[in-house]
Amino acid sequence: MELTPMIDCVFLLIMFFILTTQITVNIEEVTLPFALEGQPEKRENTDAVMLIMNVRKSQADDAPPRSGEVVYQGKVLNTKTLRTMLDEEVAYDAAPPPRGRGRAKEVGPNNVQLSQLEILIRYDKHVKSEYLRTIFEQCQKAGVYKLKLATTQP
Repeated sequence: MELTPMIDCVFLLIMFFILTTQITVNIEEVTLPFALEGQPEKRENTDAVMLIMNVRKSQADDAPPRSGEVVYQGKVLNTKTLRTMLDEEVAYDAAPPPRGRGRAKEVGPNNVQLSQLEILIRYDKHVKSEYLRTIFEQCQKAGVYKLKLATTQP
């Protein structure tokens, strides 16, 4: 009895499931702040690309109280690397395929070119808000204006 055709079928099924399943992103453990108002996210545009940034408590032993760090895809970012990462993501989003997503920038007030990227910020409520302000400022400089804050209901 030949097992080769059955092994081929099993291999094809494994490849099918690997390629069709969604890859989960490594999400940091953060205690989200409460929000009394707000709405659950409604994804109208299935073409939308959302980057997830986390602001967690600092992992350093000698860190002052309420200090934090910005984390993107498992990497801790300072202000300079945050701006570099945002610029790279904006450039990739606007670049034509196959080198990018090929999504044109939107024209904002005063003919400013704005990226279509969306950023979800998961912010630990025990961390100072200066890290949130840093993200807002760097997003503004990079031309990203679609920002969302993750919260939880009380």
